[in-house]
Amino acid sequence: MSGESPLRAARDGAVVRIGEHSVALAYDPDGEVWFVQASSVPGLTGSAESFDELLDDLPGLIRQIALP
Repeated sequence: MSGESPLRAARDGAVVRIGEHSVALAYDPDGEVWFVQASSVPGLTGSAESFDELLDDLPGLIRQIALP
């Protein structure tokens, strides 16, 4: 194992904090979408056409996972 964090941002990506959670976002040029690459929230997935749209969606996606 390389010891690198899975939350390290990919090229042209970013690591953002949503509350107590870290989320690595990356851009897929072939699909032309931003997506959740890695997260401290198990099972978190999401994608959107823009970076800002995905940022806006993240709090709700995290809340949905926290629901029983």
